[in-house]
Amino acid sequence: ITGLTPTTGYHVYVRQVCAGPVYSANSFRTPFNTSLDCSIAQIITCGAQTSNVFVSGATGNSAYGQSSYTNGMSCMSTGGGAEATGAERLFRFTVTTAGTHDLTIPANSVTRVGYAITPVANGCAAPVFTCVGVGLAAGSNLNMPGLTAGDYYLIADAHTSYVGNQQFTLNCPGVPSC
Repeated sequence: ITGLTPTTGYHVYVRQVCAGPVYSANSFRTPFNTSLDCSIAQIITCGAQTSNVFVSGATGNSAYGQSSYTNGMSCMSTGGGAEATGAERLFRFTVTTAGTHDLTIPANSVTRVGYAITPVANGCAAPVFTCVGVGLAAGSNLNMPGLTAGDYYLIADAHTSYVGNQQFTLNCPGVPSC
């Protein structure tokens, strides 16, 4: 299906073309939500501090609800009602030197933000992301071991509609942080 608007809810019905200009009855209605437009990803670089600003009352796209992260659910659900239902922020970065990369969170007024990663070749739908960790407090360090050269998406998904700013720095092998 082409021409759909990103982060939008739709319903789909399926029916079969029978003999002649006759069609079967419609199937049951199935709802779905389109993913983020991957081209909107903010480019981040090694050693540079990045800010995640989450606006009061902003809710995320239901396509990125906590249960949508098949491989990253542990980042998006911490229990106690703090699931990833807040706004999402999509980032993109390039790994030039293979090895362990990490996110350092030096300042945090948003108490829970889940982070997950995937190679750009996988697209940016929620099921393709793998958990990195949950930024909980100043000084959090979230490791991403074993990254190979290439381009990656990093998604930050706020747990509920928290207000505030969470900063992080992408640290890469061979690039000392400031």
